[in-house]
Amino acid sequence: MYIDLNKVYTSDINVEEIINYEQEFYSKSTIKNLDQVKVSGKISINSLGELNISLTINGNMYLEDAVTLELIKYPINVELEESVDNNDEYFCIENNKMDLKEFVWKNIVLEIPIRVVENPSINKQMEGNGWSLNKDIEENSP
Repeated sequence: MYIDLNKVYTSDINVEEIINYEQEFYSKSTIKNLDQVKVSGKISINSLGELNISLTINGNMYLEDAVTLELIKYPINVELEESVDNNDEYFCIENNKMDLKEFVWKNIVLEIPIRVVENPSINKQMEGNGWSLNKDIEENSP
């Protein structure tokens, strides 16, 4: 999914795309599944000749709960504002074309939390199968 950046010199480029990511994209991350990602916004050029990239990225990623290992639906809501040189490879721009799919993916990766827990109270469990926490502790007050 490439955007021809030569068009930005005549008018702004409006972006309205739905991107589907194959498992190869997220197999090396903690994402277990990824819904369609909706990308909207525009790309324009400023007075310095830089690209102004203004995008909204929405979707859902599925991550494992850090306690139960069950899948949790985690929303992706990114408001992105960037100004870049139009030959910057880091921003997936090469030969005046931008790989929108790769660019959006790099920003999704930045949104992955280190740890996610759906029900925080589950950490306060005092007993389980074959064990229990002894709460009878004497407190010495000064």
